[in-house]
Amino acid sequence: EIHYTEWLPAAPPAGPKKVLIMWHGLLRTGREFDEPAAYLSERLGYRVLRLEAEVVMRNLPEAVARIRAALAAAP
Repeated sequence: EIHYTEWLPAAPPAGPKKVLIMWHGLLRTGREFDEPAAYLSERLGYRVLRLEAEVVMRNLPEAVARIRAALAAAP
């Protein structure tokens, strides 16, 4: 199980899809990414994923595989 938050652009960007994965550190909170993630999604057309580091660090190989699968399945 991977905990994440996702921001999607209002309209798909023209050209290649832009994806940004934000992975917060172990000592701070991922909520610090809310404002920049919203800006990148709304204004610049990025799909932004914020991963919860504690969960990901315990299951890194599985996390990478799931991220790749989620991105491949994205519209």
